Amino acid sequence: MKNLTKWILSATLIASLAAFTGGTPTDAREIEPGDFNGRSVSFRSILDPSKVLAVEHSQRTEVFLTSFTNRDSQIWRLMYSGPFQSYMIYPYDIRGGFFAELPDQGEGIVGMITGLNGNEQWHLVLAGKYNNEQAYYLENRESGRVLSIADPNSSALFTSRLEEMESQKFFVRRETSTGPEQIHKNSPYLSY
Repeated sequence: MKNLTKWILSATLIASLAAFTGGTPTDAREIEPGDFNGRSVSFRSILDPSKVLAVEHSQRTEVFLTSFTNRDSQIWRLMYSGPFQSYMIYPYDIRGGFFAELPDQGEGIVGMITGLNGNEQWHLVLAGKYNNEQAYYLENRESGRVLSIADPNSSALFTSRLEEMESQKFFVRRETSTGPEQIHKNSPYLSY
């Protein structure tokens, strides 16, 4: 009886803790622990690492996949939110707002927002190694959906349920040769 009571108490504690943190007791995924906080990165498709996420230049609302040319529209900054184990992702020059899922525009639509509503927070979930480089799923914290590429020849991005497909995996590479790391080095809002 004593062991049964301990087991029930332990199971209740684990379930309560999981509910508090937003996970489930059987949630086995590994989330990146914040090592990219304050860093300038590019998000590269594992299907073709020369293809990266970019924000469109003129209105800065659309996000798409394009060939890497070392432009500021292809470099992103990551701000880590420890309690949620998630990142807010924004263009390194900060003018374009935050990368987010846009449920008000339709299921799976992604783009840029200027306000904060929870849809701008992303988990970097470990997705295995490819050629000795760690790959990640970009999972929206609010919906649980992951960033996906429409098809290998497309620049279109959307979110969908995790299916562990190659089109849902990205390398997160630190970009220091472009200078963004130096631009934000003295920012009071970001820690290194």
